[in-house]
Amino acid sequence: GTPVCDILAEISPWPMAKEMQQKLAAEGYESKGYAPHNSQDQWFFGGKGKPGHVGRVIIHAVPENSLAVRDMKVFVEYLKAHPDALRKYNDAKVESAKRMSKEASKRKNVVSGYKMRKAKACNEIKIEAIDWWEKRHLDESEYEQSKACTKHNSGSISSADHNGKGKAKRARSEQGDSLRELMSEEELEKVKRAKNRLSAHKSRQRRKQEVDALREDVISITNEVNKLEASRQVLTRQLELALAENSELRRLQQEDAVRLRAAAIMQLRQKSNRNIHASRFFPPNL
Repeated sequence: GTPVCDILAEISPWPMAKEMQQKLAAEGYESKGYAPHNSQDQWFFGGKGKPGHVGRVIIHAVPENSLAVRDMKVFVEYLKAHPDALRKYNDAKVESAKRMSKEASKRKNVVSGYKMRKAKACNEIKIEAIDWWEKRHLDESEYEQSKACTKHNSGSISSADHNGKGKAKRARSEQGDSLRELMSEEELEKVKRAKNRLSAHKSRQRRKQEVDALREDVISITNEVNKLEASRQVLTRQLELALAENSELRRLQQEDAVRLRAAAIMQLRQKSNRNIHASRFFPPNL
């Protein structure tokens, strides 16, 4: 949506050492601290372009194998596997870009407005993508655990059943009846507890994603409010300076008026004195 290029760099160890930051600064990449929505995302702004123009680059330095990197990869994989989600993402970006273009002459920070408009769709897709990835991941883990239990308890099952996926799929489709017959009560209880833990973990992750999305919205809105408040303070200060300048000009104008009046009175007195002096030496009859 914007002409700025974002580069993601996984750093180990993290955070980035001061020596490396100094090298980036020497190349024109200024440290901007940490992202407001992610405390594990260091920002470095640079590039040959002006801010908001082609050639501008933002480097995101994150810890190696961080959750943020995983979420980004999952987001891309989900879009590749789901055309409807890709279309939704594209429509959100195009619509936001159109509005940004229309508001370019009215607002100064149109890029911020563009990001806020597409954020809702992006967060919804992100939650769907992580849920999709976790389902696949948990299903695979559950299958491996079920296969290990089956191998441990059935010595008479053929090697094809050990290595193939057909038995595990049939066991899941039959609600695990055949698997429960091969497992002891203790092992069944362990599997049940493991499933409960996985289900609880999945629920916590989903709630965390929703809270993170809301937190990002709050941060974006808070930043906008802070910018408006800063603008209000600047305008208020300018108004105070203008009023003070106007008051000073009025004071100077009044002082000038007093001086002019005093000068006029002085001139009249001097003229009157000259007339009186002249009348003493030159009587009217002469």
